[in-house]
Amino acid sequence: MKKQIIFHIGMEKTGTTSLQRFCHDNRRLLLAHDILYPTTRLAYSSWRRNHLPLVAAYLRERGNNDLDFKPFPGVRSQVVAALLHEMERSPAQIVMISAEHLSSQFTDRDIENLAEDFSQFDCQIAATVRRHDLFVYAAYKTAVRAGAPFTIDEYFQYLSLPSVRYTRFAEIAAAWSRVFGKHALRLFVYENHQDMIGPILRLAAPEFSPFVAPRLNRSSDFNPTSLLMVRRLNRDIFESGDFDSDLMTSALIWVARWRLNAAAAKLTPETDRDVRASPETLARFKEIAELDRISLRDNFGADLPEIPVFEENIASDALERAARDFLTKTKIAHSLPLRAARQWSRLRRRHGWGS
Repeated sequence: MKKQIIFHIGMEKTGTTSLQRFCHDNRRLLLAHDILYPTTRLAYSSWRRNHLPLVAAYLRERGNNDLDFKPFPGVRSQVVAALLHEMERSPAQIVMISAEHLSSQFTDRDIENLAEDFSQFDCQIAATVRRHDLFVYAAYKTAVRAGAPFTIDEYFQYLSLPSVRYTRFAEIAAAWSRVFGKHALRLFVYENHQDMIGPILRLAAPEFSPFVAPRLNRSSDFNPTSLLMVRRLNRDIFESGDFDSDLMTSALIWVARWRLNAAAAKLTPETDRDVRASPETLARFKEIAELDRISLRDNFGADLPEIPVFEENIASDALERAARDFLTKTKIAHSLPLRAARQWSRLRRRHGWGS
């Protein structure tokens, strides 16, 4: 009998971190249920507890190094061979591979290559979708934490472009089902902070019941005020042109951003509601999301909630002014980490390091 592989492909912002942490921390429990969660070095990131290096190997082959943060070692053939070796040595008949970037980064050709590399196995695809606007808001907070300078409206406008597939869940599902077959695809619907561990692992072992309450990943939560402050700092850094993108500079900027967020977190939020895009921007995005929602329902049986109507824009000018005033008051632009990052970048440029 063929071994089975369940590729958990995301989507992002649907409880993937909690699932991956659980699988990493409970590998013996999974083996007791005949499930292997591979941890071979070339295909697995012990820091992220997922199989991001496997994804990076496919992207690297077509010249995309966006995921090579370390960078990860190994070309595609080496990474796949290492993973196959671990699978062959394990007595488990079911293998769980989890990486949300499989859905967000893979092209149709990448999916075909993955299917070719694992053609000797019974491959199943597990994916989780989320109400479109909530998905975008969650992704936006993560992007700001990572240094994104754009506003929430600019982010929604970018995701509305026809060439951007990130929130077009039905297109992503169709791409995977074309290669692996519609019968191999299982879609789940995610609600805020929902536990997806049990539902997804029960694909492998129907009797599986996690005995440990998952620690939900809320590390990217901001109150609206601190979110706008960090975003404004990101834009100031981006527009200044003073900073390189090397690891040392990025680390120093991260420290400055962390200190700002820690200070802003102590403030009383201006509102207990979240930052939203303007009604006009959201209306345009909603048209696209509604078509995607209908396609998901009709073609894949996944019934996502409709985006509700909002009339006011909480990301007001007053909040933006408060963010600007707070940055001026704290003098974050003149903080030691940013001064060090600026000086280091100037030194690199003067000596031509990294060029």
